[in-house]
Amino acid sequence: MSNVIHFPRRPDHRFIEIDGGVIRSATKTMKVGTVSLPYEAGTFRFFVTLIDEDGGELGLWHGASYDDAVREAEQARLDFDITAEVLDRVAGWPQ
Repeated sequence: MSNVIHFPRRPDHRFIEIDGGVIRSATKTMKVGTVSLPYEAGTFRFFVTLIDEDGGELGLWHGASYDDAVREAEQARLDFDITAEVLDRVAGWPQ
């Protein structure tokens, strides 16, 4: 049992988020099964995610370039017709 209590995130609107981190392990699931991707471990990646009203998350993009992440996040904001500014957990919010 853990002493950490995870409260659900309840945003009042949809938004796009940029986050980043070091990949600890990676796998790819295909029709023939799941394979390990050891070359991904230890690399830093940026992630662009859509957060919807009920807190659900949809991964939209990941890559090694922060500038690409910003471009992808802004494009996703337009594609999903989101008026809120991008939440940038890497450089601060809003950008």
